[in-house]
Amino acid sequence: MFDGNELDEVGENAFANCPKLRSVVIPNQTAVYSFAFEGCTGLESPVFNRAGTVLYAYPPKQNNSLYRVPDGVRKISSTAFLNTEGLDEVILPDSVTQLDHQAFYGSSIRRITIPASVKLLHPRTFVNCPRLETVTLLGNTKVPRDPFAGVPETMQLISCVRQIHAHETFHAMGVPFLRAVPTALPDGSHLTDPQMESLAQSCAEGDPSAMWNLAQYFETLHNRDG
Repeated sequence: MFDGNELDEVGENAFANCPKLRSVVIPNQTAVYSFAFEGCTGLESPVFNRAGTVLYAYPPKQNNSLYRVPDGVRKISSTAFLNTEGLDEVILPDSVTQLDHQAFYGSSIRRITIPASVKLLHPRTFVNCPRLETVTLLGNTKVPRDPFAGVPETMQLISCVRQIHAHETFHAMGVPFLRAVPTALPDGSHLTDPQMESLAQSCAEGDPSAMWNLAQYFETLHNRDG
């Protein structure tokens, strides 16, 4: 067991390929970098900070098909679910507000539901998840262009609160690979297209690439309707 009380950071690959490491407790103020626990196949329990608000690593060899992240966890750190084996589903509590870049890198998960408390998916959140089948959004989570790089082309993205239009196509490394699943709005809902709203908001905030993306969006609409 490793339990450091005064530690500024755990660097990238700090404990990489330490198969005899069984458990770790991270001090609350310690910065932990990506791949810090890569290859730690002997972990017997997930690695959290002392306050239990950040999940840093899930045991890659844990023999459970479902993992329920404890309530109170706010952040799933980068590479937290790195190369998990046999894990089919992760259930996130409403306390989670952040899924870091590459949080599920190489994970074996098939299904995950993103709570409304998560406002943004970071790029490459689900990079190289070879079995990913369904990602369900419970809120109006903003989805960037490439959170799903390297997942199966059959993966479905489902929203429970807004209609995902048939023309919405997500990209990985600039290549179209995923068409979202259309869903019905609840009765009485009068929402405009959230993709256009998001792009327009980015333009208003001065995002230098937003105008180009908005132009591509309108071109897509024109091609679809024409």
